[in-house]
Amino acid sequence: MPILPLISLAIQFAPALLGILAGDAAGSATGKIISTVKEVLGTTDPAEAQAKLTADPSLGEALSARLNAQVETLRIEMADVANARAMGLGLVEAKHWTANMPAVTVILVFAMHAAITAAIFLIPGDITDRMFQLLTAAFGTSSTAFGIAMQYYLGSSRSSAQKDAQISQALNAVTGGNVVPARRVA
Repeated sequence: MPILPLISLAIQFAPALLGILAGDAAGSATGKIISTVKEVLGTTDPAEAQAKLTADPSLGEALSARLNAQVETLRIEMADVANARAMGLGLVEAKHWTANMPAVTVILVFAMHAAITAAIFLIPGDITDRMFQLLTAAFGTSSTAFGIAMQYYLGSSRSSAQKDAQISQALNAVTGGNVVPARRVA
């Protein structure tokens, strides 16, 4: 799916998106914007979207209204993330005992995952179907928690970095190269 033309199209109808996208370190706004464009116009094909907008000016008004409403929602979400980060940094600076809770939680998740994995593979003999089902469910849950904990400390993926680069390219194309990337806080 071509992201660059759709983002450029969205920015034409809601210029305030420039600020949101420039400060969106995780790239989460991009998917929401493209989803809104698809909902309003019924397509993610840039040429088809432009044709629909040319044929029906009321679609442009509807798109503009939806995107501008989304700008406010995204601003609130970004402020919420910034507040959470500031609170975490404040706890670290104050040397509060809860500042270490993310690390403690991750260690507990790793220990739980290791214990459940060991239980599945090291229990001697046959186990009942009920116990097997419970261990399997616990293993699935601990695997999910393990993945989330790893993501918390390892950061974004390569595809997220590529999406950030595409957004930056789109912003620079629309503004003529005048966008300075936002500093990453996390």
